[in-house]
Amino acid sequence: MDTNLTRSVLRDMKEYAQQHHVPIMEDEGMEELIRRLRQHKPARILEIGSAIGYSALRMAEALPDAVIDTIERDPERAALARNFMAESGCAQVTVLEGDALEFDAGTLHSSYDAIFIDAAKGQYGRFFNKYSPLLAEGGVLFCDNVHMHGLAGLPLEEVPKSKRTMIRRLKEFTAAIQEDPGFTTELSPAGDGLLICIKRSAGMKKKRPVVIGIAGGSGSGKTSVTNAIYEVYKEHSVVVIEQDYYYKDQSDLAFEERLKTNYDHPLAFDNDLLIEHINELLQRRPIEKPVYNYAIHTRSDETIHIEPKDVIILEGILVLEDERLRNLMDIKLFVDTDADLRILRRLMRDINERGRTLDSVIGQYLSVVRPMHNQFIEPTKRYADVIIPEGGQNEVAIDLMVTKIKAILEEHL
Repeated sequence: MDTNLTRSVLRDMKEYAQQHHVPIMEDEGMEELIRRLRQHKPARILEIGSAIGYSALRMAEALPDAVIDTIERDPERAALARNFMAESGCAQVTVLEGDALEFDAGTLHSSYDAIFIDAAKGQYGRFFNKYSPLLAEGGVLFCDNVHMHGLAGLPLEEVPKSKRTMIRRLKEFTAAIQEDPGFTTELSPAGDGLLICIKRSAGMKKKRPVVIGIAGGSGSGKTSVTNAIYEVYKEHSVVVIEQDYYYKDQSDLAFEERLKTNYDHPLAFDNDLLIEHINELLQRRPIEKPVYNYAIHTRSDETIHIEPKDVIILEGILVLEDERLRNLMDIKLFVDTDADLRILRRLMRDINERGRTLDSVIGQYLSVVRPMHNQFIEPTKRYADVIIPEGGQNEVAIDLMVTKIKAILEEHL
């Protein structure tokens, strides 16, 4: 293809799309798609949803040796796509006319190295079920617009009724593919959200998840460190397990006895259950995480379903105290913050979130929290691989951990 001619035609296509309200891929998402395709170097690509052929021509320009089949249900748009291909001199793209859900997949090639789905968003699950068998092992599947202009991030009841069914189906598909053991999936925020799924080979097993332990005194900022790391990679395969969800069940004790619980002592935690759950996640099996009710000082009847992920962040004041837990960790962090700042943070948390009085928090701090910190929490600092001063305010340390997690995720993809 003549590069200058191709780019001239692509400009004409963008102009036509704007004038005639034809949806084409956003620039940022398009650049991310091209970047990923260049990494994978597919020889044969299948596109579901040609529109006027803009994405197909961009892919052809970026991968001059690739053969591309693209399916479009609208006859007028399919004809326009063919005309634009001819005008650009692109012979590597074949525009096929028909409804992709009814198209005879037997007339296509038996295997594709990449599949790009950019058609009806509410039908992504059906497109995936029909065409993913044509994807070669190690091949990559892309789905555009999975954020759907922010609607996919809203609770379903806040989505306009006219779009609610479509968004529900899109959310269900996105959740299902992220848990599909046959694919390694990443959700890129580029453009309007680009789902990237790599098909695993039949004999390929996922690597052991990586466990990151984050410890530190109450109010040290360990949760801020955890959240800062999680926020960067929340679209990836990361889960947070909080140790304070694993306080022991005290339903067999009278309420007055429960009030005497020392929540800063190692014996307050049900580490046996926590270790069992971490081992389940390491075996790629889901768990039901317990919920602790601080109002009644015992475990709630409800649980939270947790699916296995590639990175497990285990956060809590004493996660480094138990040798069995430490042995499960690949990275051990200790968040170190001055005592005066920790007590202020604890005051605010316990008063605002746990309904405590000022006097009760101060009394507990002096009689229990401070001595327990000195006796049990502070000594665990020696087990840490990295000590992070100043908690969530230490951007340098957080950036280092983000870089490490990024390397781990890239290995798993």
